[in-house]
Amino acid sequence: MGFEGSGLAEAMQRLRTLEANADKILQKALIEGAMMIQGTAKLLCPVDTGQLRNSIVVAPLPRGAVIGTNLEYAAHVEYGTGPAGATAGGQKTYKSKGWRFKDHVTGKWVHSNGQAPQPFLYPAVVMSEERVKKHIASKISEALKGR
Repeated sequence: MGFEGSGLAEAMQRLRTLEANADKILQKALIEGAMMIQGTAKLLCPVDTGQLRNSIVVAPLPRGAVIGTNLEYAAHVEYGTGPAGATAGGQKTYKSKGWRFKDHVTGKWVHSNGQAPQPFLYPAVVMSEERVKKHIASKISEALKGR
């Protein structure tokens, strides 16, 4: 009794095709997942001029992708600054008395205690995690079915 009529040959061919394309399939799914996170980060990003929101990009890596921005002030928005800002490992990451700076528009000296955090990247990752996992699983499932 043979297995020819059971679809075994077709299943074996699908597995060979999947094996040959596994890295491409997974990489594409990871980039698509990163783009989902990017979209959520853009929705959560506080907007003044829109420059920060528009700078949130997905950059492919050899395996996977990174979501981020190259704007110097992005970390200050995400984590806050001064006494109003975040701490790292329970340690203060700022001067407790604030600082003074010269306003480049008015030319006047201004005192600042900092700004509160307005996180957008980390919450986007957390909020998107299950959706991205499901997306990657569905892409792998589609590949296994030969779609």
